[in-house]
Amino acid sequence: MSVFDESLDREDCELYIAINGSVGAEREQYNSPWTASVNSFLVVNAKTDEVISTDAVIQWEVSDQEIDDRSYLKVFEPDKIYHIKAQKEVNYLNGTKDLFYFIEKISDDANHPIIDDALQDAKEDIIYNDEFFGNSTLNKKSSQFDVDIKWKGADATLFIDVDQNDTNSWQTQFAIARDFIQNQDYWDDILRTASAEKLYELDNEWDDADMIYGAACSLNKVTPKDFAKRLSMAEIILNADGDSFIIYYYDDDVFFGHVIEINGSISQGIEHIHISG
Repeated sequence: MSVFDESLDREDCELYIAINGSVGAEREQYNSPWTASVNSFLVVNAKTDEVISTDAVIQWEVSDQEIDDRSYLKVFEPDKIYHIKAQKEVNYLNGTKDLFYFIEKISDDANHPIIDDALQDAKEDIIYNDEFFGNSTLNKKSSQFDVDIKWKGADATLFIDVDQNDTNSWQTQFAIARDFIQNQDYWDDILRTASAEKLYELDNEWDDADMIYGAACSLNKVTPKDFAKRLSMAEIILNADGDSFIIYYYDDDVFFGHVIEINGSISQGIEHIHISG
């Protein structure tokens, strides 16, 4: 279905938009039209100067030729202000995002005081000071604080997800992260043991040594206990819900240098373990 299906409930509008991220394109089926999209972190009504969205998706239809020559990628560029005509999808529901269908550009080198200020703010570093972790800089694109840590004496990276619009919650997020790191002896034992046991179970299911990962993946040369000792922490991601996590261990080349991904939560423990990357 075309993005300009007249049956959908839409309203015409004239906008100033600020782009963040890169343009992408997809289509639902092989013969369906291509739809390009890009995110805008600020949308202002050009007639009223009202901010009507702080999390929007801008979409438009592109041809096969535009896909082949990649010209659709140049329609919008990050950190620029555009003045456009568009249609707003009235009944679009996808989390907090709003959906607009791009029709035409009025200007691709526009200025607007509200968006100018927002772009300037976006360029400035946000630093949070925690008594345990010290100063950490927010990655605004990922809404994460990237923190260098020591895990069982080795270097690793901790990513603390936060809600950028709720700075009051950051103290709680850092407190949860601090507790997790301070209890690393407890968590490391659980994570290593469960990973070794799970991957041994998987290995026993692979009758053909060349299946999926090849002969180098065979674990029957080491015991689960030995394999657990060979793992080393790579990354810890503590999600903004304050409970769930994603953790990656290096496999010491047992699985051709893949990483072991562990999904779970602080309250419920480990939920899923698999080989990734």
